[in-house]
Amino acid sequence: MTNTKKRDAAADLVKCIGCLLVVLQHVQTPLQTGKGALTIIHLFVSGLCADGVMVFFAAAGFFMFRDRNILRRYRRSFISVYIPGIAALLFYMAAHRWMAGETGLIGSIAGTRPGDLKALAFELLHWSVPSYAGHLWYLAEYLKCLILYPLLMFVCTQEREAVIVRRGILILGFLWLLIRDTGVIGLSPMKHIAPFQATTTPAMMMLAGYELRQFRENRLSGKFHAGVLIMGIALYLLPNIARIWMQLRLWSFEPDNNWFLNWETAAGALAAAGIILVVFSLPVKREGPAGRAALIIGPCTYGVYLIHVCVVNRMDRFGLRDRLIALLNAYESPAGYVCTVLITCLFVFSLCVLLILLWHSVKTIIMSVCSKRTGQS
Repeated sequence: MTNTKKRDAAADLVKCIGCLLVVLQHVQTPLQTGKGALTIIHLFVSGLCADGVMVFFAAAGFFMFRDRNILRRYRRSFISVYIPGIAALLFYMAAHRWMAGETGLIGSIAGTRPGDLKALAFELLHWSVPSYAGHLWYLAEYLKCLILYPLLMFVCTQEREAVIVRRGILILGFLWLLIRDTGVIGLSPMKHIAPFQATTTPAMMMLAGYELRQFRENRLSGKFHAGVLIMGIALYLLPNIARIWMQLRLWSFEPDNNWFLNWETAAGALAAAGIILVVFSLPVKREGPAGRAALIIGPCTYGVYLIHVCVVNRMDRFGLRDRLIALLNAYESPAGYVCTVLITCLFVFSLCVLLILLWHSVKTIIMSVCSKRTGQS
């Protein structure tokens, strides 16, 4: 398991919140349009949790650019991100028929054919992932960030020219998102402006994460700052309120388009920054309850991200979520809907954390035994 003595409790808390939002995004009940208050509440919750991926990318930028050795960064990313990520992809490839309810787990794995691996490779070569592992698109976007890493690294310093270029990229990236969003709802003529994008949105959020961490280290010093807390809450809530209006406007002429419930929006970027500012405005101490919990759960968040869809799938196959929806009348009651998604999210998140902690313990025991045998020989 990761040595917690070297970890930043506030950074781990940000990762925990981002992971919770990603899980929340995947456990929502189907959107009930035309239900008045229920639709508004559902839209608001959908917007709040759509920002989890943005938070993840920003958190990746907290420390990523401290390592100026490019090859070492690639090696670390391969070991920590791509080995478990590829393992998860292969599992979902082998188990997707089981998850679809077509056969048992052993039958699904035994039924894996070379064509399945070929189809997976085809998707990966097109910067995508198969639908049975759709949530792992993060791997393709993170790879793009790694390709850009040598360029991004040069603007992630405290030299004046680097600061100007970095902040310029952030401003241009945000304006690109804003102009595209307003174009989607007909408030600007520029709906398709990808050629003018300064960098990929995940790379922009990594730069934002680096910028916010520098702000914390230079201005906040780990103390409580009420002004930053208020600004963070406002950045999180106000864009999501605006997101409701924009989505309702979009539905008025494109009923099947859920654009503003997507993570890659201007509202998502602002809300993610707001979450991070809220955490950074608080004195998150390693010795405090929040800090201790974050230091334990933080290293598990990537594993939770990889396996949570399988856990949700098993819940649905056993009918647990349908029973909770019926019990709390989630399709008719706004309060029932909120309670349903929160209970489901916390259950899935907690179970996944326990599974990852168990895996870390087993791995530690195996490595210890192997190390002893190697020493004896």
